[in-house]
Amino acid sequence: EKARKDAFAEYESQLARGQKARAADALVAMVNDPALAAFHGEAYAKLGDLFLQLDLPYAAVTAWARAFAATDDTNVELVGRYVPKALETAKKVGATAILQEPFSKNLGLARTEDVRGEMAYLAAKEAFHQKSYGMALGLLKMVKEGDPVYPDAKALEGVVLSQQHRPTDALPPFAA
Repeated sequence: EKARKDAFAEYESQLARGQKARAADALVAMVNDPALAAFHGEAYAKLGDLFLQLDLPYAAVTAWARAFAATDDTNVELVGRYVPKALETAKKVGATAILQEPFSKNLGLARTEDVRGEMAYLAAKEAFHQKSYGMALGLLKMVKEGDPVYPDAKALEGVVLSQQHRPTDALPPFAA
């Protein structure tokens, strides 16, 4: 805890003074310091919040994507709390594709079932783009009926099955 407090001291100091831009600078300095790698996920997540407060939503989504990519087992709980805000903001600015890759590598960030479904769908899109069709189908199984992305997930399932040359299997998902 002392190491964390020391790492974020400059950020906290600038934020307490109302200096959001300087607080952002402190976070950027942190993520560029390999000695502070254990805090990179949290620093990027906080940077995303600052960008959103500064009315820079696209930059916020990009920072959160970096947070999700930098997250490890030591800070997954903390950084995972930013997923709903990142999804909501990404949808508003049309930038959900930015979240596909980090979600495909860390579905453990999901804290609720509805978020898990959206994350799985975006991760499946990334797997599809990488031509990992089996992985895409497995991820799509995590999207439950009633999830907001369920119709899109079923459509993607049909496309994936079609790419696997399984036309008979590909038709039912399109009907769902």
